[in-house]
Amino acid sequence: FRNDALFDERLPKKVSEPSAQRCLEHGVGIIHEGLSKAEVSLVKGLFAKGAIRLLVVTAAFCWELSGLEAHAVILLDVERYDSGEGRMTEYPIADVLQMEGLAALTLQTADGAKRLAPKCLLMCYTPRRDYFVKFL
Repeated sequence: FRNDALFDERLPKKVSEPSAQRCLEHGVGIIHEGLSKAEVSLVKGLFAKGAIRLLVVTAAFCWELSGLEAHAVILLDVERYDSGEGRMTEYPIADVLQMEGLAALTLQTADGAKRLAPKCLLMCYTPRRDYFVKFL
């Protein structure tokens, strides 16, 4: 998943978390709440310029990714544990739409003639499917 022409081997060392370093070395960026702002900026920059091609992001960062585009976005469940309520709660529909909107990059095929449309895959609990289909 890494574009070696754009990737600098020294960059993973700028991320303090060892598992995030190893992922970056293989072209996979991870953004979560445990990273510093500088580390988040580094990973976003690598994805934006195409040095890494896969980015895994927690839902808390969905509004901080504006300007980034992806060919495919996969939303793995749309619930989180709310400790205040002591139960699982769904993401607000605005957050789901924001995440879905990141799938905006159109890719050209090798022959240059066709374009592949962006895709969003939402994996959710079956009874909620119709609710999300209505909005997406």
